[in-house]
Amino acid sequence: MDYSKILIVGNAPLHKLPEEEYELIFYFPNNSRLISTKSCKNVIAVIQDFTIDSSQWKCSKWGDVRKNKFYEYKKYFLPSYKTIIMNSGISRNYLKKNDHFNILNYISHKMAVCYLLKHIDFYSLYKSVGLRGLMNYALLLTNLKKNVIGKYRPSSGFFILLYILEKFPNYSVDLIGFSKPGEKYFVNESCILNYSPHVLIDSLIFNQKFNEKIKLIL
Repeated sequence: MDYSKILIVGNAPLHKLPEEEYELIFYFPNNSRLISTKSCKNVIAVIQDFTIDSSQWKCSKWGDVRKNKFYEYKKYFLPSYKTIIMNSGISRNYLKKNDHFNILNYISHKMAVCYLLKHIDFYSLYKSVGLRGLMNYALLLTNLKKNVIGKYRPSSGFFILLYILEKFPNYSVDLIGFSKPGEKYFVNESCILNYSPHVLIDSLIFNQKFNEKIKLIL
């Protein structure tokens, strides 16, 4: 099924969403509270597996961030919503007690790279990630490794844009709550990085795919 107007709501702090009507909304946990302000029948949450897994909340650096994201996601999740899990490769046992989140798909690093190779030209990728990056892709695609570092793959938000390009070709897409590649990267209101670990790949996607039908709302 194709949608003519799609909204992706990222994690950067927002106070409101665009007033336009959308046929499909993808959203990330930090802005969960805003989604119900839109009358949209097709809503998909996007969350990382280590955000759902309570054992990962013990991490000294990111534990509280992950825990707070999960509770925000859980608090505002409606039974009509669906969920995409960004899978980093950790065990899925934690999902047994969260199966009410209507899981639509698991996105592995391998799948993310497959979408990347399909939608970004090979020469640009080589210029950005070099031979080492291409070797990482080869090892991933041949199942000799399961994960690649953030430098070699898109952020979850920019991956969802590639996902839309693949699944919903007749689209027009607005992105809000995103950090522009190369600028300060919002993890949440209290955690801001100087730049995203995915800046190389996100920049390629931004430079090659953004046009009059794909708009970043800042």
